Amino acid sequence: HRDLHSFPTRRSSDLTLFSFALFYQITALEAGSLRLAGNTTRAGRVEIYYEGNWGSVCATSWDIVEANVVCRELGFPGASSASGSSLYGGGKGQIWLDNVDCSGIESRLILCSHNGWGSHSCNHDNDASVECLPAVRLGAGESNFSRVEVHHSGSWGAACVNHLHIFSAATVVCKELGFPSAVNGTGLPQYQQDASVVLHNVTCSGNEMSIINCIHQGWKLHDCNENRHLGVICQT
Repeated sequence: HRDLHSFPTRRSSDLTLFSFALFYQITALEAGSLRLAGNTTRAGRVEIYYEGNWGSVCATSWDIVEANVVCRELGFPGASSASGSSLYGGGKGQIWLDNVDCSGIESRLILCSHNGWGSHSCNHDNDASVECLPAVRLGAGESNFSRVEVHHSGSWGAACVNHLHIFSAATVVCKELGFPSAVNGTGLPQYQQDASVVLHNVTCSGNEMSIINCIHQGWKLHDCNENRHLGVICQT
């Protein structure tokens, strides 16, 4: 009898937890959230979230100013190019924004002026796209080797790497920077410079498109020293 009486209580608790998890998943995205739809982490068709749906942005007056706002909002240092000709394929369904006009100082695309949600006079052949600058760079050194620096919240800092995954992390970084692969990865102090650590305990498989897609334990939280700062030697 005790089990029969306790069963509804457990079911009710499970349903409550499930409902909370579902509610959180549905509401986690806020209006104006951005993503890139394409083949790489830092380039693709710009899509924006509103009223439970992702939609594209019409490229009327779209240029590098708007692209810079998009890329910075997504965590990149800026944009290398902007396109309004559906370079990464046209979207489907809703076109949320048109005639977006930014000054360049906005922290989010939705803070730029536009026609209003869903108000547009274009089709998906004119969807806006961007290519963002890498969120990783090599510090002072030769063109293909130095300490790795990662961009976050407007500043650059070192990556503290899991020593068991140094070469995998180096491979990801080198490919992200346009090199064929890595020759070597190191945590040796030969690449030391004065810099804060912005990415903690990075663990890569080697197949990620960017080091920021690797597993890590948080931004600007670390317990490592300079000997674990990631340095790379990339193939030329």
